[in-house]
Amino acid sequence: IGFPRPAGALLGEQNISLFVIPYSYTDIPFTKQDYENSTNELEQVKKFIETNSYGKVKVTAQIAAESNVVNLPIKSNDFTYSNQFFAENANFQAVDDMILKIINGYKGSENLSSFTVVGMVSPSFPAYGLGFSGKPEGYETSKGKINKTYLKFGEVAQVPTLTFHELNHSLFGLPDLYNHPAAT
Repeated sequence: IGFPRPAGALLGEQNISLFVIPYSYTDIPFTKQDYENSTNELEQVKKFIETNSYGKVKVTAQIAAESNVVNLPIKSNDFTYSNQFFAENANFQAVDDMILKIINGYKGSENLSSFTVVGMVSPSFPAYGLGFSGKPEGYETSKGKINKTYLKFGEVAQVPTLTFHELNHSLFGLPDLYNHPAAT
């Protein structure tokens, strides 16, 4: 009974280490307020997971130093849900490319492959935003093998419930349990 879980999904008592890399666009910087919001969000996610697992899952969470925000050489509207690539690329290659650009552009000294999950978060800006869990097999990067990832952008970039949602994909192998009815 329950949901089938892919190999490598977490079960039972666990210690999870989460590292978040903030990123910015050429037209929208990752501000001090974005940094504070993301730091607060991580604390809420940590508390939620630990409380709802009845203490069986312990979380350490940290965000990269403000000096290590990755500055992408693209504008914010080049990578949004309304952008045409979502309609044309059902394989989400653009998401994988974005994840690799951010990880490979990160200049901090942390060993990213040592974290259970590496998240990436944009500044909050008024565009329909989304979150994505990275591909299950992970990514070979200039920083080593990164096994579990998520990427968030747009107006929902710093929303704790979306982080928790993406962590359920990354950590526990849970699928999306909703559907999107056809537009009428």
